[in-house]
Amino acid sequence: MTAPRLLNTRDAAAYLNMPEGTLAGMRFEGRGPTYVKSGGYVRYRVEWLDEWLDRITVTPSR
Repeated sequence: MTAPRLLNTRDAAAYLNMPEGTLAGMRFEGRGPTYVKSGGYVRYRVEWLDEWLDRITVTPSR
């Protein structure tokens, strides 16, 4: 069994192509991707980031 890949805030922000402060602010406001906090460290699973991107994706209508 392979352990899930966990990213810190810097790497997660890079993965999402956004500033680290934006991701941290969304976390503080409770509107960003799911994360886990253990021992004072915030970590994101890549799958959670992908799921969050899917949820916020907007399909333009014509």
